[in-house]
Amino acid sequence: MIRQSCRVLGPEGSRPLNRLLVLQSGAAVLQGIAFALPVPVLRTLLGTRPGDVWPWLTAFAACSLAYTGLQGAALRGGFTVGSQLSRVLHRRMGDQANRTPPGASGTGRRR
Repeated sequence: MIRQSCRVLGPEGSRPLNRLLVLQSGAAVLQGIAFALPVPVLRTLLGTRPGDVWPWLTAFAACSLAYTGLQGAALRGGFTVGSQLSRVLHRRMGDQANRTPPGASGTGRRR
């Protein structure tokens, strides 16, 4: 489906789609890291030296903030690519409707 979208959008339109894919991939990686970081945070916090939790907590907060930024950029890019794809497809449907001869879509009923 991604290849078809690139083909429909053409070479200029596929650049925003490629950017969107990179942003979403980066956001997914950061989300996975953010899901894994609470384990060392809680292990350190509930261990014998809870004061050593700050580096882990800082890494978790930084990862969460970076994920939020990438996900926001990916959402904006998704709206842009989606509207661009919609415009291209509507234009193609309109061109096809203009090529259809008059009366070709008739129901065949007579009064």
